[in-house]
Order: sequence, then structure tokens, then C-alpha cells
Amino acid sequence: MQLRQLVAAFACVWAAQGQLDASLPDALISDDACAAGSADSEACNLGMLQKVRPSELPGAGDDSAPQANSILEHKLALPVIWAGRRDVRGIEACWGRNIGYCNSLAYRAVGTCGSPGCVIIVNPPGHRTRTPLHIHAYGYNGRGAALKRRMEARVCRTGGWVHGGFPCGGRAKLFRGGFPPLFSAAGGGISHACITAWPGSCGGGTIVLVSYHCSIEHSISQR
Repeated sequence: MQLRQLVAAFACVWAAQGQLDASLPDALISDDACAAGSADSEACNLGMLQKVRPSELPGAGDDSAPQANSILEHKLALPVIWAGRRDVRGIEACWGRNIGYCNSLAYRAVGTCGSPGCVIIVNPPGHRTRTPLHIHAYGYNGRGAALKRRMEARVCRTGGWVHGGFPCGGRAKLFRGGFPPLFSAAGGGISHACITAWPGSCGGGTIVLVSYHCSIEHSISQR
């Protein structure tokens, strides 16, 4: 309750001052969490806070304001790479003529966090708080490290997709030689999938994990 009130207060104050970032999605009605009828929910209010420029939160970057810095570090989970096109609402739009554009956003994401300790995450419809398409790029936690080790044990010596034993009925594959064009590499049938990509896997490749009708973001990420 305290977090919800704090988030709502920040959002209202900054909206009144015209400080919402116009480069980000502009309406709460476009949020999956808000459109689901939970406009007063913590997820919806967190989406409101995500629209505020980080440098404009009270005390951002100021050691004397640990509460504001804590919200930035642990709740916004920056960096997030946003699509600049309204027709690319989410992963469900990443096919056909849009796939090259979606791949370019994934390359931007891995450019912000591409070390072996990073994970790139795209959430499916129903398991995200905002539109249009956005891609998270940040470090994984202990559960993420355990999942990566489990995937490496099964895919490092194979050449194709490996099924079974992964979250949400997922499939995993190693792409050698760096970071692949993510949405093309994930293959078909991804409109309701959570895609995670793991740079620096198996000695220099990238493991792509495609999980279905769920999000594993909060269980594997440092946020």
C-alpha cells in the first residue's frame, strides 16, 4: 500500500508539472495492467511511474534521498528499449515487415547490457504493464544463473532447439558467434511468448529461450 501511494503521488505531481516524458507511451489506457480494470493496482501505478524521466524524480541521483533512488534502481529496472512506432504494440507484432525493426531494437538492448551476466527479456500480452513493444536489458539473479547453467548443460553441444524442463513449456537453442537477430531466431509461434536471450553463453554464443503464456522476468532478474 505504501509503495502504491508513493508511486501515485509521484505520478500525479509530475503530471501536473508537465514532466511526463512525451517520448514514452502516453496513455494509461494503453497499459495491459490498467486496461484489465485495475487502474488502482500496484502494477498500473508502477506503469505511471515508469513514464517519469528518471532524472526528474525527487532526489534522483541524490544520496540524501535513498527512497527515490531505491525506487529507480529496483522498480524501473532500466534500461528499457522502447519501440517508437504505435503499430508495434508488442511481441505479437514482430513478424512480416516488422521483424527487421523488432530485431534492431533487440540489438540496441544488448548494446546496453551484453555481458555474460545479462539477460534480454521481452514479455507477452497479458504479462506486461505497458505498450508499445519494449525490451528489458539487465543483470540476472541467482535463479537466473541457475537457469542459465541448466540450459548450457543441455544446449551447448546441440545444434537445434531443445524442449522439456524449461519454464512454461519452453524451448532453448544456442546461437553461436555472438548475438542473433532475436525475433527471427526465435522462430514462428511467438505472439504469446516470453523471449529471453542470454549473451555470453557456452563460451561466446547466445542462448535464446522461448517460453509460452507467461513471464519469467520477475523470477530471474535483479529488480
